[in-house]
Amino acid sequence: QRQLFDGNVNPYFAMLNEIEKDAYSQIYEQVYDGNSTFDITVKINESTLSRVLDAVKNDHPELFWVDNTFSYTYSTDDGSICELTVDFYDFADTEEELAEAKNTFNTAAQPIISAALMYPTIVDRELYIHDYICENTDYDESVPYNQSAYSAIVLHKSVCAGYAKSVQYLLQKAGVTCYYVTGMTEGMGGQVMNGSEDDGRHSWNMVLID
Repeated sequence: QRQLFDGNVNPYFAMLNEIEKDAYSQIYEQVYDGNSTFDITVKINESTLSRVLDAVKNDHPELFWVDNTFSYTYSTDDGSICELTVDFYDFADTEEELAEAKNTFNTAAQPIISAALMYPTIVDRELYIHDYICENTDYDESVPYNQSAYSAIVLHKSVCAGYAKSVQYLLQKAGVTCYYVTGMTEGMGGQVMNGSEDDGRHSWNMVLID
């Protein structure tokens, strides 16, 4: 049975069609419970699966143990997905390790959230979390788990995705509407420039204030 997700909080869910929403709900429930391999009971194909997985990851920074890769089996009759395996980071290889990682993450995040909640206004909470992440996180492309909020909140090192997902998570917990956004930096357009490996892909936040 599909969970009810608030489109104002989870905008990527809101943009899906009804079948995709069913798949989103199922994937979220399984991954949230720590299951990396499970059957897909909704009739979706590969392109739909990729869209739904992106929606789940973009809406839910609390799933910090989910890597960006996955594999699946499919029916040769109609091409629909049968079984999905979502890759977890190596600190979540077992149920016990995932529980320990959740405890580590929550222990690091809770003091930040509590401090932000001391401020009465949304703008002051946003400013506190913004400044905390800026002042306590180093930009480091070599740090592990850098596509996850775990990298910035626990390791204090990350790249744009980790920065943005950590801010999204902390602001959501502080009662602030915050979205995770991906795109291209202005002027890059996906083109590799001057021999750099940087193709302009970037992540940032959209925050509702007043």
